[in-house]
Amino acid sequence: MKIATKFQQFFKNAKRNILPVLLCSVFLVTAATAKTPVQGTQTNEDSQVTNNNFAPSATFQNLWIDYNVTQDGQKGMLIHTAFKTFNMKGIAGYLALYFQYRNGTAMKDRNGKFNSADDTVAVYREINPGYQVAEFEDEALFMPYDELDLDSGKYELRIDASIIYKQGGLITRLKYYDFDYNNSSNTTTTNKKPSATFDTMWVDYDVRQGGKLGMVAHIKANVFDMKGKTGHIAFYFQKKDNSKLFTSNQTYRSNDPDREGQVVAYYDISPGFDNALYEDASVFMPYSEFNVPSGRHELVMDVDLIDKNGGILQHMHLYPFWYKK
Repeated sequence: MKIATKFQQFFKNAKRNILPVLLCSVFLVTAATAKTPVQGTQTNEDSQVTNNNFAPSATFQNLWIDYNVTQDGQKGMLIHTAFKTFNMKGIAGYLALYFQYRNGTAMKDRNGKFNSADDTVAVYREINPGYQVAEFEDEALFMPYDELDLDSGKYELRIDASIIYKQGGLITRLKYYDFDYNNSSNTTTTNKKPSATFDTMWVDYDVRQGGKLGMVAHIKANVFDMKGKTGHIAFYFQKKDNSKLFTSNQTYRSNDPDREGQVVAYYDISPGFDNALYEDASVFMPYSEFNVPSGRHELVMDVDLIDKNGGILQHMHLYPFWYKK
């Protein structure tokens, strides 16, 4: 009877002390496996990757393209990408799509609109994962056909889809995706008047070239609809009141019909594309060509796009500067 009594007392204590502990443990395990909706989708893999010492990474899921989509009046391609990110909670990044020829050569950007830091054709979408493991089921980026900057013809191209840090630097390359592109829209149009758009201009002063002291003027600009034609970016020199500076030196003397004898420096162009970007069109002008009296003078460079005969096609920029003789 004493032995039976001891067992009865043991089970009573177990019911009172051990059973609540077991029930509490079951509750904690159940709570740990519950999921919460997030940006993208949190996955069951989250419990496997929670150590912030692990490097950020991503895995590719899928990539597909909708062709001949129109957005904001531009025709192009809508590129969809699905992927997962790991250990990127709180780390801003980009889904980056770099455009290349099939052999891996990067496609050069010409107008600075859809481009990477090294001026190749690219498009980006910022991502901010809210979890250590986040799933992005359909990130869609639009690429206008015109921004591929290709002449008419058929091309074998590919997309390098990557996840990168916001400040730059590769996290993971997701996929190389091959596609064919037939560009029949960029045929040269002879009925369009050539034109140009100004980007920026800067000057290096007190430069010596050929034994002469002078200045180097630089301009960044786009030239349109001059493919197969020749012309000049002309830097005309004048005073602030628009009166021209003249010279008898044939090297720096204008023969243009409306600017006969004016001081000028030409940057020759022969664009190979309908939209040609000139990153640094630069000319040298010796100070000795400024036929002004001693003193300080307010001068201006009038920069124009002209045809091969000197006819003006597009005024580009007025650049004022001081000159002391």
